[in-house]
Amino acid sequence: MHFKAISHALIIAFFLCPGIALASDKGSSLLLLSCGMVTVDEFRGVNSTSYMDIPYKYSTAAFLTYRYFITDRIAIGVTAGIDNVVGNLTYGNPNFNGGLDGTAGTYIRNTCTIAPEVFVKYFQRHHALLYGGAGAGFTLAKLEKAYSPVQYATFYQNGVNTASGGLPPYLSTQNPVYANENHFNAQLTAFGVRLGGKIAWNIEIGFGYKGLINTGLSVKL
Repeated sequence: MHFKAISHALIIAFFLCPGIALASDKGSSLLLLSCGMVTVDEFRGVNSTSYMDIPYKYSTAAFLTYRYFITDRIAIGVTAGIDNVVGNLTYGNPNFNGGLDGTAGTYIRNTCTIAPEVFVKYFQRHHALLYGGAGAGFTLAKLEKAYSPVQYATFYQNGVNTASGGLPPYLSTQNPVYANENHFNAQLTAFGVRLGGKIAWNIEIGFGYKGLINTGLSVKL
């Protein structure tokens, strides 16, 4: 609630304060080091039905972003970052899988994302800048699934299926299992604020590979 009130106040201030203007930034650059929270990859595999991933430990996403102003208002650039999450492999919602419940093991998902981005100024006054942006790129993801030894032994002995009732769809013949989950990824930043001069603090609100909240320090080059 407090954050919502602050964001509304900033927007009103940008509209009402006299002297709002866009600085002449054409040809300049920004370098931003930031961390993001609640990213799409941290919750990949979470759903409302059966056999889902439940994350419990996050590294937060770390990103290095370069932006170059092709006009006073618009900048283009590229971002690269990593994200890691650890969680439980579960049976999911018992209502969707015949009453099963509980944990089948753990997983680790490591990702690396590279994406071109575009950055658009909304308003600027002195050392306060309001902006938005978007990006689309590719994520390289490595997944490790480690099933509970007891769970695994219920269905397999030396890699051979010994269960008469069939094989659960989440369980593999190997334990642990390593897989690639490479995929397209994107970020939409609806609202961002930069406060400062040559070195400044940034906070961005959006959705995608950088998370719902992305914050860090930027340097004007």
